[in-house]
Amino acid sequence: MKSKQKILKVQNSDLKSQLCEKVLRSLPDWFGIESAIIDYIKDVRAMETWSVVVDNEEIGFLSVNKHNSSTAEIHVMGILPSFHGQSIGTNLIQIVEQDLFAQGFKFLTVKTLSESRPNKEYDLTRKFYLRSGFLPLEEFKTLWGEANPCLMLVKALKSQSGIFQFGQVHHIEYYVDDLMRSNTFWSWFMPVMGYSKSSEWDGGISWSHGNGTYLVFVQVENEFLNSKNTRHGNGLNHIAFMGRSIAELDQLQKQLERREVKVLKRKREYLCFEDPNLFAVEVYANTEKN
Repeated sequence: MKSKQKILKVQNSDLKSQLCEKVLRSLPDWFGIESAIIDYIKDVRAMETWSVVVDNEEIGFLSVNKHNSSTAEIHVMGILPSFHGQSIGTNLIQIVEQDLFAQGFKFLTVKTLSESRPNKEYDLTRKFYLRSGFLPLEEFKTLWGEANPCLMLVKALKSQSGIFQFGQVHHIEYYVDDLMRSNTFWSWFMPVMGYSKSSEWDGGISWSHGNGTYLVFVQVENEFLNSKNTRHGNGLNHIAFMGRSIAELDQLQKQLERREVKVLKRKREYLCFEDPNLFAVEVYANTEKN
């Protein structure tokens, strides 16, 4: 019987620390320094963290440190030893990359032991990241002390399907009053339409299509369950489209302002504004073509 695997985003800080400690203490050949383990257990509390669940058991995790709006780093990750060699780590990184790309991040980095200090376990780790598409960026000979030269690797994030087309729906986010009930329906319907579940966390589920479009379903918070005509209540929260260049995004913003449309948020490659029903509309510049 095939094991049932899920990758979930962990929201509770205590659960992040507990999972981190459980996994790292099972990997003494990689994480054998007690002070480092304690630091990791503390660090992950404030970091975006994903867990891997197999047959209802948490068997692995990955925590991300967001350095700025463009670059995130794999701060720490691990899989229980009995689950090594089953592509679980590869699947976990793919989900994290997709989620970070959807948030607007451009690069994902990771640090590991450099090949200038041979080590059987970390040789495997380095090869794993290279297979996952990371490239060596720089060696820091003294960052972790002279006995442990550090290698930084980097990967450019992009849509798994390649380049989005102009006008294509980038993603849609729905708020629902009963996530479990909604999931019963959409878990049947989305695969029929060519979508697969890409991420699941406390209060939300994401479905992705091969063309890069994805849909997100989020549980409405209790205080907004009976809200009407609001992004926080049951119904459409926002729809996002793929635009062209940053310059055209600038022009779109000027047009919206002339029409006295409320602009909710603007970053260099992202514009969010409000429609007449108070729902949000997002447009992303296609930087892969710029």
